[in-house]
Amino acid sequence: MGSLIYKGRPEDILISKQNASNSIKAKIDIIEPKGREFEIHLDLGEKIFIAVLRKLDSFNIGNEVYFTFDDKKIRLFDKNTEKNIFASNYNDYFHWNKRYYFLFHSCL
Repeated sequence: MGSLIYKGRPEDILISKQNASNSIKAKIDIIEPKGREFEIHLDLGEKIFIAVLRKLDSFNIGNEVYFTFDDKKIRLFDKNTEKNIFASNYNDYFHWNKRYYFLFHSCL
């Protein structure tokens, strides 16, 4: 297997000002109010992830933040076969297969 594809919903992206061992550093590019929710555009340089939050907390445009994914809702697919290779708790999976942990992060 080669690269992995992450599939998830914007509301499954968790944002924090604190770095965690499995988080990804990003910069808040856009904050767009959407009624009862906020759409947060997370700039990784070459890629943008969009998160949806119910509470804005103290996030502002330009803030450096760290994000991760709700480990109960992550879905990973093999890029070549498009088969779902993991659809449960990614923390358990990465302990089991650290090679895919590296590939997942290297795809970002």
